[in-house]
Amino acid sequence: MLTGVSLLMNNRSMDTDSQSYKETPPISKTNDLDPNLYPPPKPPENNFSVVTVVVVFLILAGIGFWFSGYFRTYFSSFFSTKPAQTQKTTLTPTPPSFSTEGATPATTSAATPTQGAWKTYKVLNGITREGFSGLSFQLPPEVLATTCDGSRCISQGTYLPGKTRFTVALRGVGQALPDYRGNIISELGGVPMAVKDVTLLGRTVTEYSADFTGTTVNGYKFTQMHGYMMPLTDTAAFEINHFTPNGAVTDFAGDEIVFKKIVDSLVLPPYTSTPSATGSPSATPMIEK
Repeated sequence: MLTGVSLLMNNRSMDTDSQSYKETPPISKTNDLDPNLYPPPKPPENNFSVVTVVVVFLILAGIGFWFSGYFRTYFSSFFSTKPAQTQKTTLTPTPPSFSTEGATPATTSAATPTQGAWKTYKVLNGITREGFSGLSFQLPPEVLATTCDGSRCISQGTYLPGKTRFTVALRGVGQALPDYRGNIISELGGVPMAVKDVTLLGRTVTEYSADFTGTTVNGYKFTQMHGYMMPLTDTAAFEINHFTPNGAVTDFAGDEIVFKKIVDSLVLPPYTSTPSATGSPSATPMIEK
């Protein structure tokens, strides 16, 4: 019985061995495939990227348009000529020249400067410090008001735009300075000045000038001077001048134009008679700082 069992097991073993010879032949793989049969997949469309590019383009275009308009307006206003502003102009009569012919008596100047709001000033008595009645002059607005020269106030002065010194003074009876009539107009050392009689503002006056280095009564040195002495009454006279202080750099010619306009602005009190000079002329210094 044991033998029979062994045989049966052997037979099964044989059947198993006979089946092991029936194997499926291997399938060979090939890589040589036609690429047209299997095309690569298309990349997915990114709609968000296209919209972003369009929006950015529109923003940049808008910014460029705005900047172009801004710069166009700026440069057009920069290079364009601005229209001249309309200004109100006060017409001023032309001052008359210093003619010595054909003058008629008058109590006021023929032409008073009014441009730029010229200011009117009095000529003070050096003793009483009161203005002489009916006597005044005008100064341009850029010129400071006249002030007393020294504590005695025998004259008043200021500076014209060209840096020359402008002075006015009263002379005669009741004044600190003597009358010019009957005296030689000179500097402190006795050097006489060039003088001549002219008709100014309707009356005969004495014009004087100096083109040398001299000294005033107060000891003030000058290098050039021009002025006038004019009678007011039988015993009172008026002096007006401008000069270059020694050592100062001035525009005397430019200030001469201003000085003549100031002379034209003079208002003089009435004077109907011409006083005659009395006594022999003396070299009394007549110019005061």
